[in-house]
Amino acid sequence: MSHDHYYGLLIIHFHIISLLLHIYYDQTSAYTFNFLLSSYRVTFADVNLGFVGSW
Repeated sequence: MSHDHYYGLLIIHFHIISLLLHIYYDQTSAYTFNFLLSSYRVTFADVNLGFVGSW
């Protein structure tokens, strides 16, 4: 596996951890929930870029 592949996986894990932290620290905020939805879309974009860059 290439260095880019590991970097892509690192980005994915960073986003997952940050999402979990946001959910944990502010479970009742509708604003945070909307933020999570937008972050989740960004996460999928990073996943796609990560795997595209790994090949």
